Amino acid sequence: MSDGSKKYIFIIDDILEYNPQRNELKVLMSDLDIITLNVPVSRCLELLLLNHDKIISQSDFFYDVWEKNGTYITLGTFYQNISLLRKALNHAGLDDIVVTVPRKGLSIAKKTKVEKKISPEYIQNTSVNVVSKNDGFIRRFKTIIIYFILFMIGITPLSIMNYFDEHYVPIYNFLLERNSCNIHSLGVTDDSKILRAFDDLKLNCSKLNYVYISAHPYLNEVSIIQCDRPFNSTSKIDCLTITKVGGIDE
Repeated sequence: MSDGSKKYIFIIDDILEYNPQRNELKVLMSDLDIITLNVPVSRCLELLLLNHDKIISQSDFFYDVWEKNGTYITLGTFYQNISLLRKALNHAGLDDIVVTVPRKGLSIAKKTKVEKKISPEYIQNTSVNVVSKNDGFIRRFKTIIIYFILFMIGITPLSIMNYFDEHYVPIYNFLLERNSCNIHSLGVTDDSKILRAFDDLKLNCSKLNYVYISAHPYLNEVSIIQCDRPFNSTSKIDCLTITKVGGIDE
């Protein structure tokens, strides 16, 4: 028995739904309360359903349900859990589907219909994972849109593109290094105002340590592009765009 079974639910005789992830039995088309199984009882049922066309020996039960999880039990404890399983199934309307095969073990009754379906919880978790994997693409797409808008209004220079050749001269000027940030400036505002805007923002340059500042005195704002590599790098660049409004002409 493996964790892969947690991806599934089992439908028994079109009457009962068993969810191994929740350790629950639920009668279909009924308002009966959900029956919650203790963990060993649930594992016994799961082992039987995964191998419903086979006979499961006592030693297989002992290993798969208890021993491989670090627990060792007596034969009496085993019989007690099988008895609890049969009572739960009987309460749900399924009688005698757990059959004792003398001197061999236990099995699901031959005429029992067992259907395995994908668990709703697994589908939901898989969807969440897919969304998480797409988050990076969405962020990059948003960044491209922002760059395009800034370019159209004349704020972001063309130097952010990745296909520069070695003769390209960046239009940003290196200003100084402060707090592990390599600060570059662009614009007609004097450098002291650019540095004041930089200090006000208290940027963290532990990962994005190349800072490109464009000052726009007529708009009274500063645009900052913070990247993990310089603009003229031939490698992929990850950047963050920040706009600070106000405080430039103060």
